[in-house]
Amino acid sequence: MRIRTRPASRWALVGVAAAVAAAAAVSAGLAGVSGTRGDPSLRGVSKPVVVATAKTASFISAVSDTRRNRVYATWSISFSNNPDTRVYVAASTDGGRTFAKPVWLARDNGAGQSVVRVDGNGRVWATWTHYDLKHEDLLDPKQKYSNPSWQELAYSDDAGRTWSRPVDVPADHGLRHGSAFGALAVSPSGKKVSVFWIDYLPVFDPRVKPAGRDAGTYLAATSVDGGKSFGPVRKIVQTGCVCCEPFGLSLDGRTALLFRGWQKATVKHDLRDIKLTVAVPGGGWTAPVSVHDDHFLLHHCPSVGPAGAVDRAGLLHVAWWTGATGRAGYWYAIRGTDGTFGTPVEIEAHPSAPNENNATITLDGNGTVWTATVGHGDFAANGNVDTSPNQALVYTITGSGKPRLVKAATVDGSYPQLAAVPGAVVEVWANAGRLLARRLEVR
Repeated sequence: MRIRTRPASRWALVGVAAAVAAAAAVSAGLAGVSGTRGDPSLRGVSKPVVVATAKTASFISAVSDTRRNRVYATWSISFSNNPDTRVYVAASTDGGRTFAKPVWLARDNGAGQSVVRVDGNGRVWATWTHYDLKHEDLLDPKQKYSNPSWQELAYSDDAGRTWSRPVDVPADHGLRHGSAFGALAVSPSGKKVSVFWIDYLPVFDPRVKPAGRDAGTYLAATSVDGGKSFGPVRKIVQTGCVCCEPFGLSLDGRTALLFRGWQKATVKHDLRDIKLTVAVPGGGWTAPVSVHDDHFLLHHCPSVGPAGAVDRAGLLHVAWWTGATGRAGYWYAIRGTDGTFGTPVEIEAHPSAPNENNATITLDGNGTVWTATVGHGDFAANGNVDTSPNQALVYTITGSGKPRLVKAATVDGSYPQLAAVPGAVVEVWANAGRLLARRLEVR
């Protein structure tokens, strides 16, 4: 059994990811730049290029290597006629103008939920959830809740053309029973690498007394030798949202994790606000603090996690969605030098989760914050599926703190991700069975 990429019910988590076609093609070069309709943030917007053909691609992740003017995108796909699931990564070495042919990571037929990061030396890192299809078939039907799955980690030293042999995380086979929604944090030197994942076994295993009706346990393993070996698995959070992808990053020289928490609130509802925890010496983690006390009550899977970006001054910028009564929408907040979060700013009001993907946030060379969401959600907070057409919306936030819609960057599609490069912000999104990218040329 596997975590769904498109939950179809209140907390439908297990099943094959709902994508339908393999990634394939290579993109062509950017041809021309369109007008910006007077937007003060942009000099122009390039025409989209096709990164890959990937129908209903899910878990899109994008990152930039600003020093080398490179962009990397990764995504998950599956097939309608067999249980295979795969992850691909595509690289641009010219700032998002063109993308190389996608690479099928590790030639893995049981993979999903990939994440990509870059360290200060230009090494590209990717982690994904591996599902052991062979052993899953051999499980006793009564043991199906203990689906064998774990995180895989690989890196590339040649701009994503070739990749190292994957490392299993964790190495202990006894802990490979219910891994999903991996996250990754890499130090600037590349020496320290932390892989996170959600253990969803307590939700389904009748032998384990659940910590909560919908709660998963957040785990991590850290390498201090550049990913060659990993230390013991550490429990970070006892109860967290079991269906929301966390976000790993480096903060104040330490490893940090943004995630959607879980706390029992009422008989019928759980509390699912965004939290931050930071690693401390000795392998421990700070008590999670709320980015904001939205008081988001729910007993379903919103299936959307937060995103964070750290600026040159060390301030953490966070974007997230909440379905909290009276404030449902997409929000933004800054963590100050004193470690506390300021008053959040509403970016876009909508009552349904923007997509089954993390939020996205990046900062351009001018220090302007860029973030993106969709005009409405794929899944409402009450679990109903929203199948109407969607648009990816891009916003900028400057020193004034007031979000501005970048109208010239609006496109049809979903799952938007942003990555800043010198002179531009690269927008990556999915639409009509293709993964697309374009440059938003910054003034």
